[in-house]
Amino acid sequence: MKNKKKHISINKKLILNFSLPMILFILIFSIIVNMSFKSEFDSYVFLKNKTIINEINNDIHKAYINDEWDMEILNNIGENLFKNGIILKVLDKDKNNIWNVSKRFKADHSDDYNYVKNNIKKVNKNLKKRIVKDESPIYDDKNEVIGYRVLMYDKNIYYLSDDITFLNEINNTLIALSVLLILNILIVSLFVARKISNPIKKVSYVTKSMKRGEYKNLDYTGEIEEVNDLILSINNLSESLKSQEHIRKRLITDLSHELKTPLTSMHGHLQAMIDGIWEATPIRLASIDKELMRITSLIDELKKLNKLENEPINKSKVNLRNIISSIVINFQAIALQKGVKISTKLDDVEIYADEDKLSQVITNIISNSIKYNKVDGNVYLSLYKNDNKVYIRVKDTGIGIKDEDIQYIFERFYRGDKSRSKSNEGLGVGLTISKMIIKEHGGEILVNTSLGEGSEFIIILPL
Repeated sequence: MKNKKKHISINKKLILNFSLPMILFILIFSIIVNMSFKSEFDSYVFLKNKTIINEINNDIHKAYINDEWDMEILNNIGENLFKNGIILKVLDKDKNNIWNVSKRFKADHSDDYNYVKNNIKKVNKNLKKRIVKDESPIYDDKNEVIGYRVLMYDKNIYYLSDDITFLNEINNTLIALSVLLILNILIVSLFVARKISNPIKKVSYVTKSMKRGEYKNLDYTGEIEEVNDLILSINNLSESLKSQEHIRKRLITDLSHELKTPLTSMHGHLQAMIDGIWEATPIRLASIDKELMRITSLIDELKKLNKLENEPINKSKVNLRNIISSIVINFQAIALQKGVKISTKLDDVEIYADEDKLSQVITNIISNSIKYNKVDGNVYLSLYKNDNKVYIRVKDTGIGIKDEDIQYIFERFYRGDKSRSKSNEGLGVGLTISKMIIKEHGGEILVNTSLGEGSEFIIILPL
């Protein structure tokens, strides 16, 4: 059995993705700064200790007064040096002992000396002890040798108490700054994550509502353009699904009505004939055949739509004026029966198009212009070129389209208000097919309408 992959919330994911790299950067940066500072500080300590050693001769020279050694000054010098981890011995010019660290002195100041030794071990964990003996002559004012000073000390770098205090303060400050920066990053990460995740959570809620058939819109405008675009897309999707749901329900109702009416009529006729109530006369059989053809016509419209969605267009050079003129001639008889006059103004225009499918579009629009026109109405057709585009305009003086229906007229199975649907057969796929064909040709189809005054359909095709 496969283990289910664990998922984390977008809020946590954003916080982790934003904060972890920044925290890692701060930690690495802090380590680098600490190492660089320690390296510079070690150099400073080394030079400071070296300076102390270099100045010892001058200090000892001051202890030689009137050809005699001032033991108090030598004691002070020796004590200070011992506290710094340096053992001093002063000899006369014959190298006899003048001053040396006594056992008692060592015992009294052993803590100071051990402190230095421990610091040396801490600073130089991997280094061996390097005790050096440094002997140097001492000169008087006449530049004559009056004695020798002998120093014994560890050549490795070591810290004194002041150095360690200063270094600890720097390290503590660096740690405090790092912690403060990390806290700020976490707070900013949380703020940014919520800023992004909250609207996305709302989008998730709306999409789940859509799954349940509840189509809601999000009323949200934030500072993030991509999130606003996402919410706008979701709202558009919600509106589209809502309209599709409306159309679907209406289609089911219309299909039920369109199929039930002829089936009920045929069933009644056939049942009466079976029961011997009616004779199977040619008139009654013709009525049954008419209802059967009506059902067949509805099914053919569905098949036509399915075929169009899966069939590619075959373009060739066609003359639009000839196509439109031929279609108008075919509609003259139908228009005459309704008292509708068709007027044309057609330029000579040739384009590359699928002649059969384009003829289907023009036929459908002219058919609607006559079907939904008034008695003694007019249909005006025009064809012309402008700015590398071809315009086909079909304008009628019919009943027009309601404002609430305009946004749906190109949706499949939509047939406008009930009064139009009842008087005209069909599933409402004609304009859907027309729009699909024009779109496949790289064009568009527009509509201008005024209820009670008529409609104008404008087909725009590229040359």
